[in-house]
Amino acid sequence: MQRSLQHSILLQLDQDPGTRSTAFYQAFQLIRLATPKPSAKQIPNPELWPKFEMVTPHIIRLCRNFVESVPPMKGTLEFAQLLYDGGFSLWERQDSSATEDAMLILSTSLEVLDEVSYPIFGRLRADVLAVMGMCCDRLGPDDYGRSLEMRKTARRIRQAIKEQEVKDDDVSPTTDRLLYNSLNDQGIAEMQLNRFSDAERLFEECLRKYRTWGPEENYPFEYAKYYHNMGLVHMCQGRFTDAVSFLNKAVELEKRYERAKSSPLISLFAYHFASVLFHAGDTERALTMHLEILDERELLLGMCSEMALLSCYTVGAMYHHMGNLEKAE
Repeated sequence: MQRSLQHSILLQLDQDPGTRSTAFYQAFQLIRLATPKPSAKQIPNPELWPKFEMVTPHIIRLCRNFVESVPPMKGTLEFAQLLYDGGFSLWERQDSSATEDAMLILSTSLEVLDEVSYPIFGRLRADVLAVMGMCCDRLGPDDYGRSLEMRKTARRIRQAIKEQEVKDDDVSPTTDRLLYNSLNDQGIAEMQLNRFSDAERLFEECLRKYRTWGPEENYPFEYAKYYHNMGLVHMCQGRFTDAVSFLNKAVELEKRYERAKSSPLISLFAYHFASVLFHAGDTERALTMHLEILDERELLLGMCSEMALLSCYTVGAMYHHMGNLEKAE
């Protein structure tokens, strides 16, 4: 009944575009006030997640109302920014079930930026493309090529921004951080396309830059990304001893950064660590870790979440491999 009434009101508003726009932007202002600002450096901030969990459904609904409006409404730069903030939040919380919603609000943000003639080399455009590229990873192999192109475009924009700041003799730390985020992101995309040498080159370039910023204890998230991604490269190259060492380090640094023992991202790093342990022959330790990860994912995300189901399948496959068919079933 409530949804039918809501739909009826929206249809009535479509008959009066002026009143509809006024109501829409009143709703926008309220949602904007309730929405925190994510990290300008695109670094996950778990402290903001409870607020984003409350407001993100409203951002998605507002976006759908905008997209479905007839005749179309005109967007604003502020609306595009709100959509980006919501999309980044969905990505940073590692909520795979919300990938389609994230792609909807991010692609709409990009369309609004085009509509308001936002600069081709503007920072927000690069931010949107970077997060869209990361979300594409969750759509499967058919979208890996699209993901790479988005990340390359984001990198070109950020490189142009830095070059202009160099000319102005005013390079901000945020600009540098975002540029090397893009190098890291492009490395991930190259790795997914089995271009391991290209990925390794980009990750090592990131490491050289991180070392100019400071030691691991001062930049745990950046170094955690490096060790995680290079660990996966080593695994794909069959260098399991190196992979185990790198992925173990990644888990430790991510826990230090988040000041937590578990989270969706820590769980992801730990899952990859446990998987490498299995391939390296340490089956018992790998199984113990995967069981712990399964429990954590069910607690954090729910037993029907994509990440929990993946862990459930992995544990079953390991039991099957070990000959324990009863537990595998």
